[in-house]
Amino acid sequence: MLSESDVQNVRDLYKKHYNKEISYEAAYEMYSKLLILTKEIFHPMTKEGYKKLQERRKELGLLNPEGENLNEKL
Repeated sequence: MLSESDVQNVRDLYKKHYNKEISYEAAYEMYSKLLILTKEIFHPMTKEGYKKLQERRKELGLLNPEGENLNEKL
């Protein structure tokens, strides 16, 4: 549940940036979507996910067989 003050802060920031008022409901929806996106972006990677990522990097030629990142040497 989002607090009223957080939603009001979104409304205030929107008004300051775009010079337009938005409804409480619109601000609530924007803030909810932002929190969901942030959670997805910053979700910790599992060991299995990391292993798959490293395998994909090797397939793409971004890692050498020892697992060293080839982009760091550029």
